[in-house]
Amino acid sequence: MCRKPRKPWELMPAWRKNEKFATHRGYGKRGEIGENTIAAFVHSTEKGFFYHELDVRATKDNKIILFHGPLLESTTSGKGRLEDLDSSDLIKIDWDDYLKNEIFVATPYLEHYFEEVAPKVITNIELKRDWFDTSHGLEAETVRLIRKHKLEKRVFISSFNPFALRRFHKLAPDIGIGLLVNPGLFFDFRETLLRHFTCTDFIHPPEEACTKKRIAKWKKKGYSVHVWTVDSLDRAKELISWGADLIITNNMDIRDEYNENP
Repeated sequence: MCRKPRKPWELMPAWRKNEKFATHRGYGKRGEIGENTIAAFVHSTEKGFFYHELDVRATKDNKIILFHGPLLESTTSGKGRLEDLDSSDLIKIDWDDYLKNEIFVATPYLEHYFEEVAPKVITNIELKRDWFDTSHGLEAETVRLIRKHKLEKRVFISSFNPFALRRFHKLAPDIGIGLLVNPGLFFDFRETLLRHFTCTDFIHPPEEACTKKRIAKWKKKGYSVHVWTVDSLDRAKELISWGADLIITNNMDIRDEYNENP
């Protein structure tokens, strides 16, 4: 049996209820500053964002890297799966190669993010794990780094992979869990089943699956609702009026626009 869902401000005392927006991959998906790079999170923090969403994967030698994937060539100058390489293989890879600029961006390690950005903000760490990958190192090493940097009250975890969430919960039951659910057929059935399997605290629905009725249902059951990925100010206002607690966005101006005209 799972315990009742916990509120984000219970898990993370620094949580600001009046702040409604989180960055997506630092400065937006394939943003103008390399996604999931330290620079992206530094710049968005300077713009006033207090919440960040980032993706992590593990190398073959179990170093945790900020990277969405699944293939390196999607955004970097590397090739293949990150999970098939050792960290020593990453030295010459440019991590914002998709921007085609002359700036070389070195490997963004989760530990570097923890050192430079995490102590000032709240971070949603999304565990990225391919379904055929059954290794356990990603969750255990992420927990180790969180404990090392004493960030238990500054981070929470999310994933589409229910087994990764369940494994993480067993390793660190004090840290919040958010369930990501893909849109599509049988959404309500899948969301309900996975919610109970993972002992989640937060529901992370896609914007297109959000209705006033669904959000009301989740709120009534005690869940916080973090919606991805919303770039329209009007849609963000609607979701917030329905009770959404956090809006994950690629739009780096939406926070200021909302605060000027909530």
